[in-house]
Amino acid sequence: MAVFEKFKYGDVEGIRVGRFNLADNTNSIVYFFEEIMIDSGPPYQYRFICDKIIENKTRKIFLTHHHEDHSGNCSKIIKKLNLPVYMHKSGLEYCKNGFPIRMYQKAVWGNTRPFKALPLPDKIILNSGLELIAIHTPGHSLDHVCFFIPEKKSIFTGDLFLGVKPRLLRADENLKDQIKSIKNVLTYDFNTIYCSHKGMIENGRSLLEKKLEYLNNLIEVVKSYSLKGYNADQINKILFKKRETAEIISFNHLSGMNLILQCFEIAGEK
Repeated sequence: MAVFEKFKYGDVEGIRVGRFNLADNTNSIVYFFEEIMIDSGPPYQYRFICDKIIENKTRKIFLTHHHEDHSGNCSKIIKKLNLPVYMHKSGLEYCKNGFPIRMYQKAVWGNTRPFKALPLPDKIILNSGLELIAIHTPGHSLDHVCFFIPEKKSIFTGDLFLGVKPRLLRADENLKDQIKSIKNVLTYDFNTIYCSHKGMIENGRSLLEKKLEYLNNLIEVVKSYSLKGYNADQINKILFKKRETAEIISFNHLSGMNLILQCFEIAGEK
């Protein structure tokens, strides 16, 4: 198993790759637009990504963030094809020195090797003259960015969207920052989003607005239960009843409790 889907949306191409095709978060989408590639995909799928880079005559790689399913092939691509990789400055050290990858992540994605990336330039102009705007959107990770194309009214959202009603949160995510980032992105004029796991979504703006509404409502619900004397564990069981498979295999690195605890923290600040 490797490539599960190939698609073309106008002048944007995408390939969905992964070792497993069990759920959206077990595979990842790499996008090709003009001379650039958005993210490099997980290490297990290097040869398919490399072939597509050569086929598309890709010249530059832009990363939405450093996580292994997004940066995993950069080391090999740099070594074989000598392509420059750009990312937010806060992620440069992660990639240069390496970062912890848990056993479940290695099993799903593979092991990422260190590589040297370059800081995103202040202004990105593609060969066609189109502008690509990098928007810093921390929350899912400190170095997360989205790439907005004003003339196309479209945006590559990395892992900012992922779904309208998330039930799980990574232990290293920051929900408060994520909410701020969603609000920031919504100040830009776009309709279409290219999500790294859900694919192309034509009504992306509307769904991102609904995700923001869901998160804000969830915080209020958690707050109301808290005021009634319920603790985080009790609230988690009330709201998310069934334990997800991802919680089990990640040893709760990805869990509903992480989401509830951060809602608890934000609610306490209000």
